[in-house]
Amino acid sequence: MVFTATLTQGLSNTRSLPTNVKRGLSFSRESSSGLDKRLREFFENRNYFRASQSVVESVLSQECINGLCQPLLFPIYDSSNEHLCYRHQYNNHDDDAHDPKLMDVCDNDDEKLFDILYETTSKRSKEGYKGEDDMTKTNVIIAKPRRRKKGQSFKVKVAYRGRDFCGWQIQAAGCNLPSVQETIINRLDPILNVNPNKPLDVRVCGRTDSGVSAIGQYCRVRTVRDDVRVEDVQKAINDGIWHDNHTGVVPLLCTNVEQVSEKFHPTFDASCRAYVYLMDAPPLVALCQELACGDVALKDVVSIMDSMLGRMQGETLDYIAFSYGKVKTENTLCRLSHVRARIVETNCGEQKMMAVAIELVGDRFLRRMVRILVATAVREVLLVFQEMRGDRLETMDEMTQRRLLSIVEKKDRSNTAKAAASDGLIFVDARFRVKE
Repeated sequence: MVFTATLTQGLSNTRSLPTNVKRGLSFSRESSSGLDKRLREFFENRNYFRASQSVVESVLSQECINGLCQPLLFPIYDSSNEHLCYRHQYNNHDDDAHDPKLMDVCDNDDEKLFDILYETTSKRSKEGYKGEDDMTKTNVIIAKPRRRKKGQSFKVKVAYRGRDFCGWQIQAAGCNLPSVQETIINRLDPILNVNPNKPLDVRVCGRTDSGVSAIGQYCRVRTVRDDVRVEDVQKAINDGIWHDNHTGVVPLLCTNVEQVSEKFHPTFDASCRAYVYLMDAPPLVALCQELACGDVALKDVVSIMDSMLGRMQGETLDYIAFSYGKVKTENTLCRLSHVRARIVETNCGEQKMMAVAIELVGDRFLRRMVRILVATAVREVLLVFQEMRGDRLETMDEMTQRRLLSIVEKKDRSNTAKAAASDGLIFVDARFRVKE
């Protein structure tokens, strides 16, 4: 199998970026419009995002609720560590067992936001998703509860599969699919709302577009009633949610509820949000091979992509070029504190799949920013393989590493690619500021 071979070729020379492109092959450089067309065709194929859907469906499944003992993803290769990470079979009776070759994915606070993907369920919470252990509490800092004169505020954590909804926000009449917000309101209105003329107010941490999934989304609901308990809120959301007859999972699941201060706001109190974009590896490698007219190693695809993305990490930059629609904020400055591309293998679903994961943590994200950034990163990697014309790229020069950063600095939307498909994007988690 070509894909398996290209993953492991050239591992001995990790300081350079071998591309395994054969010399002497004929090279036909596609026009810019031709490349954009192939890119659109790639992202329009839902079959290329099976890994992403498998992760979301595993979180929504009853098996995961009851305590999934294995991580959802295994890290296979990370260019920043210059080595392969081998699968580690966790022992259900020894959660502290470690393989020395397994990468430590939790060496800072930003990486801990992705624990739900790479850690065992038993390490995240001994009670599955019914509560939060010390590790989770360091990731999500809750506002100190402060009772109002009357009523309560609840912070609700939910997971949902994006393809079942038209997005988070309630849409105008005529939409064939419900919104996540509308579904939650319909489930909670009978137990929280005492005014039939005023709909329940639900605020969210990260408003997702149609098709975008979440495994750690946060919203806030309020009620003037004092007799409602956190378990009542969770039960009201989860009871009665329809099941997918094909996959057997629910499209929306409340995983945790906490009582919080009346001043808590999930949008404005969030200090950072974490996303992951998952693309199945075989079709991505095939596309690179098609444009390079030769063999391409998956490791090299990810190394180039990670080098480009890494130049933006930790910098406050103007991402207007990676936004969509009319800007309604005072500025378009964002800081990505964690940006990484890596190779992973799914550990959920019926079939193991190799995938490319792009992880992002930022203080804010503009409309469609993540998906435009992902699509542009893939396009720039394809251009690198095109421009090599069968030559071997021994080192990553400064110009290649700055390709994405240069587009950011130009602040011109015409230089970015069309937004990547929503099927691959998952809202993973968020961290909140402490309020006294």
